[in-house]
Amino acid sequence: MKTDKVQNLGPLAIWLERAIVAAMFLFVVAAPNSIAAAQTAWMLGMLFWLLRFLSGRGHGSIARRSDYPMFAFFLLTALSAFLSYEPSVSIGKLRAASLFLIVYLFAENIRSQKILTMLTVILIAADHGQRRLHLRPTRDRAAALRFMAWR
Repeated sequence: MKTDKVQNLGPLAIWLERAIVAAMFLFVVAAPNSIAAAQTAWMLGMLFWLLRFLSGRGHGSIARRSDYPMFAFFLLTALSAFLSYEPSVSIGKLRAASLFLIVYLFAENIRSQKILTMLTVILIAADHGQRRLHLRPTRDRAAALRFMAWR
């Protein structure tokens, strides 16, 4: 985990850092509840990360050995999508193949233990809330079925 502080960055880079962290928090809240909201938060985070990188204020990252096979997999998947018999269908499925970028979004942008802890606690709380919401209708349905069987 990186412990470096944001130093010597312009206001645009600082706001993009904040936007990335906000998108990660939105992703963590949305992940147990809504796939569409989680993917929207992920895409926003990737957009802000790309904008920060293109602004020239991006943090340099060192490529790991595991990066090369993952990016090779994605490049070969993209190549096969463009060269397939039905590219319009295959290209639409590239979003699913690019989900591994969530790992990079979080690994490259969590800068402190405090943010990691807060993300973890919020994810657990969101998952717990989701489980509680799903238990109640199940009990109600079971009670309704028992009532209908009693009649």
